[in-house]
Amino acid sequence: MPAAWQRPGTGATRHAKLTPMKWLGGTLVFLAELSMFAGLFWWGYASFDGYWSWLIGLSIPFFVSVFWSLCLSPKAPRPLPTPLKIATRLVLLLIGAAAWWFAGQQAAAVITGAFALVGAYIAERWPFDLPGVTETEETAAES
Repeated sequence: MPAAWQRPGTGATRHAKLTPMKWLGGTLVFLAELSMFAGLFWWGYASFDGYWSWLIGLSIPFFVSVFWSLCLSPKAPRPLPTPLKIATRLVLLLIGAAAWWFAGQQAAAVITGAFALVGAYIAERWPFDLPGVTETEETAAES
């Protein structure tokens, strides 16, 4: 990578030190995402009776996952601007924690909320550099 493309302060030694933080942030957000989907299903399933429990329990996580894959995933075809993406991702993860809470699973709610908050902070502070995507492409995609 040419030196002109590197961000200031991201030399080889600093990059090597930040790698565990990048993986930690990404892992925490991914675990919170999985827990969000499970919490949304469990809330829908536990809150309604009969076939409505299955219908709502399966459809809410499905529609959230479609929105997530279209707008919030790292290689989304229609990405949101970065500040809106971060805020939307965090709100959805915390809604998943609230779904666990209202389904009567307070421990899962606290763990999901903690993973979401800590993981979102770390992932924003030390973002992953996607291979093949330069900073100019990211800026053009956000415009």
